[in-house]
Amino acid sequence: MLTGFAAQTAAPQEEYCPVNYINFDDISPIRALEELGLKVKEGDRGYPDFHHLLLVLFASVLRSSLESVSKSFRDVGLDVPSADAVLKNITKKTVNVLERLINRVLLKIFSIAWIRGIPAVVSMDLTDILYYGKSGDYVSNTKPREGTHKAFKFLTVSVVSTVGKFVLFVKLVKQDEDIGKLTRRIVQRLKKLVNIKWLILDKGFYTKSVIYGLKKEGVSFIIAAPKYKSFDRYFEGKKSSCVRYRVAKRFPVWLIRHVDSKGVVYYVSNRKPVDAGDTSGYHRRYKRRWRIEVAFRMIKAFMALTTSSNPVVRLFFFGFSVILYNLFIASNFKWLKPEEKAKLGLPTTGRNFTQWLLKTMITGIIKIAL
Repeated sequence: MLTGFAAQTAAPQEEYCPVNYINFDDISPIRALEELGLKVKEGDRGYPDFHHLLLVLFASVLRSSLESVSKSFRDVGLDVPSADAVLKNITKKTVNVLERLINRVLLKIFSIAWIRGIPAVVSMDLTDILYYGKSGDYVSNTKPREGTHKAFKFLTVSVVSTVGKFVLFVKLVKQDEDIGKLTRRIVQRLKKLVNIKWLILDKGFYTKSVIYGLKKEGVSFIIAAPKYKSFDRYFEGKKSSCVRYRVAKRFPVWLIRHVDSKGVVYYVSNRKPVDAGDTSGYHRRYKRRWRIEVAFRMIKAFMALTTSSNPVVRLFFFGFSVILYNLFIASNFKWLKPEEKAKLGLPTTGRNFTQWLLKTMITGIIKIAL
């Protein structure tokens, strides 16, 4: 059974939008954290909820750890909770519950910022957060780099717009999870939210189970394929061309070979080419993914540091960073009316986003000091 995104998209809007976002002056990132369930009753030491939320925001924006942020506040005489107290609150949830909360917030932002019915290029991506500890159910093997071959692997689904990647869905992937089945279930729900013009996937999705599921769902897709030497014999010396090909000798697709000044790339697609010799359309559409790499750099730049092996902690920090990024992208949509931006507490333009975050943090410090 699919949790999070798939489970809540079938529900009526009232079920996944129970809280109205507060306005700009009331600090939207803090409300986003509250919607992720980070609420703590005032304890013996008198810490209000806001102090816990502010530590997470500071750690994310400064790309620091909760421990460092908490210690810094205490070193200047501000009475804030310890990192352990905040982490204890975060880990009260399960991965499934936290995914559902994160995706509810992402869908809420998307429903305000995106015009339903617009044909959309949708990207599905896998990204690694490298890990150096012991293995676990949510720790996957990855390409060895930076002294490790382990990572927490996140699957994201995004609309690739002219103003950037807009994330719809986040999932922490289990070590042995069937990506093909997962991809198909996500697409089934996604079609109810977005008019998918093209679905773009990287090499991590080049498997027979993914291709089979997407063909069954009838969405137009382009998947980057590995550079197998065996592909050469299908093109008989031609540089750029499209030919029929069967993945695992069972699933017919179009195999695209595109050659330019940067070299040779291969794609597979279920969309029949207008001209078998013209591969530029496939290549151009796939290259729209460049915004994805930029987005991941931004998301990781706003993610708190941790060495925790707990998948809930990892998911929380990654999910909140995605939410911050989505709020930034939403502020760039020119068609958003002022009243719609007010619902999300957005600054007038994306250029004001840094100022907005600084204002949030400064206001928080003042509240703690007073």
